[in-house]
Amino acid sequence: AISVGNRAITLHNATMKIGRSDLTATGAIHDLYGAMRHNKKLRATLTLSSKNLNCNQLIRSISFPKDTAQIETESDTTSTALKLFVIPRNIDFELQTNLNRVRYGKMVFKNVHGAIDIRNQAIHLKELSMEGMDATMRTTLIYQAQQPEQGYAGFDFKLHNINIGKLVDFIPSLDTIVPMLRSFQGTVDFNVSAESGLDSCLNIKIPSLRSAIHVEGDSLVLLDGETFAEISKKFFFKNKERNLIDSISVNISIEDGNVTVYPFVIEMDRYRAAVGGNQDLDMNFNYHISILKSPIPFKLGLNISGNLDKMKFGMGKAKYKNAHMSYKIALSSSRDYTEILNVWKNSARNSLYFLSEEDALYYKGLIPSYFPQVELYIVKREE
Repeated sequence: AISVGNRAITLHNATMKIGRSDLTATGAIHDLYGAMRHNKKLRATLTLSSKNLNCNQLIRSISFPKDTAQIETESDTTSTALKLFVIPRNIDFELQTNLNRVRYGKMVFKNVHGAIDIRNQAIHLKELSMEGMDATMRTTLIYQAQQPEQGYAGFDFKLHNINIGKLVDFIPSLDTIVPMLRSFQGTVDFNVSAESGLDSCLNIKIPSLRSAIHVEGDSLVLLDGETFAEISKKFFFKNKERNLIDSISVNISIEDGNVTVYPFVIEMDRYRAAVGGNQDLDMNFNYHISILKSPIPFKLGLNISGNLDKMKFGMGKAKYKNAHMSYKIALSSSRDYTEILNVWKNSARNSLYFLSEEDALYYKGLIPSYFPQVELYIVKREE
């Protein structure tokens, strides 16, 4: 039902259907007439629910309204090419979502819950939770675009107990950023925080990408492959096809087109090893493996450099002396806030091109008050 009065449109379980999608809204929309005729701010506070929301069909219906009849018959997985979309300046929406099933591309998500704010030409997903790929997920995301040529996205994404193969299928760029993931089999917890500029097709602008990634899992299997075959030959592993790993915990950072894998410990066969190194996003890498425990009564090191087409292996000294690694991702405290604010200032200066100097100073004053209200993780050197 819909009622109109006092410059507001009130919705009571108002339902809209597009193709196979349904959307039910309850709440109020304020000053629609003023927004349409005088470009005043259009405000809304709505609760949205759906039994089935097909984003593929929804995007197509918005992009190509003349093809609405075709939407009824097209494939459930038919997708439309993504393009950067500009949020109108005069929109100020507060949405609460309760979506049973959402399809996007070939992915299906269930039980999608959380708040979405749309204002200041930005979309803010606030602790949105969902289920998909046999895993549970939580995400916070900010998307902003003031022109159709370039935009910005910043997000925090947490996936619990996700199969590694499905994770790489879900985020294909991981094959470039963390190629070692393809060598493992099992389930992991995957946390990523990142920010990047976007091009007109919603692709990440790699030079602007800044990210921190944490991958953690138990009872994984290290699969046989060309690289592992060479490593196992160097160190005389007993089982060269299937090696069980008790646990793994990896921290990774990305900045200026460079990927840093901070030293982490891995145990398999008769060995305990520390692995670390760096690579660029053209897959030129330089990694080091230090053997911390082995049948051999002295420590060895293995350097791996080159690219996937031509790798070089060289024995040498162990670079990492023990299992106590020099970096870790940790929950921040009030002692870290000054340094975190400095990181934000540098980021804003280098990548948030849409912020004026006045806006930057305004947000700089607000940001410290947000730190105690969130779980903020940082990469830091251990004492």
